[in-house]
Amino acid sequence: MLKENLLSILAALGEVQGNTKNEEQAALVRGCRDNLRAAAEQAEALENNLAVVSVDLTTEEAELAVPALELRLTARDIKVSGVFPARAIREVM
Repeated sequence: MLKENLLSILAALGEVQGNTKNEEQAALVRGCRDNLRAAAEQAEALENNLAVVSVDLTTEEAELAVPALELRLTARDIKVSGVFPARAIREVM
């Protein structure tokens, strides 16, 4: 998804570059397009290596205590769900 967004910006800047008569501006746009092309390649590599884990967690009660601040938070009937990169889940567990 990110790759496609970057490539669409790259294409739009191609139109701008083609209509630019000033060589300095054309060079600037060309540099931006080169950077976008590289970013799109990096995004593709990241997207291909991103394993996603879906997490659903339900608990009756949880307590978070921070003794240094004399703070204690209690929550009841907690439901959490989300999608995370698998690497992030492995690092926490």
